[in-house]
Amino acid sequence: MSRKITIEIDAPDFDDPNELREAVLSAFVTAELKNFGIDRERDHASDRAIRERVDEIVTSTVRERIDAAVSAVVDSAFIPTNRYGERRGEPITLREMIADTAVKWFSEKVNQHGSPDPYNNTMERGVWMARQAADAVFKDSLAAHVALVKSQIDANIKARVQDEIAATVLRLLSSKT
Repeated sequence: MSRKITIEIDAPDFDDPNELREAVLSAFVTAELKNFGIDRERDHASDRAIRERVDEIVTSTVRERIDAAVSAVVDSAFIPTNRYGERRGEPITLREMIADTAVKWFSEKVNQHGSPDPYNNTMERGVWMARQAADAVFKDSLAAHVALVKSQIDANIKARVQDEIAATVLRLLSSKT
């Protein structure tokens, strides 16, 4: 890919080739930055903006290329083989293979601890995981509710004991008079 770049240099003359090189490079950078919407002359504090914009451009470009490469790998079909390289089954994509593996893993029969057990498979792993999550929520909710009820009972017992003590003291005092 080729393109024509025109730069303007505001300088009377250059005796030193390094000065000319620096002026050309500076003008080139300014022209390229304008292509990305950054006006170097207008904003003297544009160094940070330049870095941020370059980071954005590089990040988006890299992300696009990585996404494309990953999609190409995940969506391309391959033929499964055994350890000797002999064909085993029909062509499948990596995406389908991951989905099949996930379905099999969640559908696998497990014991009450969530481990595969040839002798005591009581439920599917997905059901076991849902029960574990529900149990955790239930236990937290139950613990909060028990703490609330306990504090209410404690407050009621304390008030009742105070009332009984006050009533007993009043009765004793009134019987002595």
